[in-house]
Amino acid sequence: KKIILYGAGLAGEKFYWAYRNKYQIEYVLDRCDNRSFHNIPVYSFEEKKNDLYGQFVVIATEKESIYHEISKNLKSIDMVELQDFIPVQMVAKKLVVMYGNCHMIILEKYLQKQPEFQRQYVIKRYYIADVDKKRRYPIRSYISSLSGVNNTGYSRRK
Repeated sequence: KKIILYGAGLAGEKFYWAYRNKYQIEYVLDRCDNRSFHNIPVYSFEEKKNDLYGQFVVIATEKESIYHEISKNLKSIDMVELQDFIPVQMVAKKLVVMYGNCHMIILEKYLQKQPEFQRQYVIKRYYIADVDKKRRYPIRSYISSLSGVNNTGYSRRK
């Protein structure tokens, strides 16, 4: 199971030690100057952006703002979230897609307080209306376009 790890910080370290025997990290993407991460080569996004097609990327960060910045970079080269890349928190968990209005936050908070739910699931929330673009989010067609489930339980482009 080969992956690309995006992030060589604390979240990357935690991922490495938790999954080093389960996943083979081909290389690491990071903006630091280190060129090696546990004897795995480290490159910048710019160095490898043309080689990422068909790869599966795990974004190792605990900061949502950094995740969105990295996600934006990956989307700029036509990679699709949940299909070509996922946040580290989703590895080895099942995905619950919540599609609705602002009231689903109550349900999300309730579910996240349940220890058994936290161990097994992660929530990805989509709103009925995409506020930035003032249009409906095409979640049904997006979810149905995901094909080929990989061993982490997340869809991957064939």
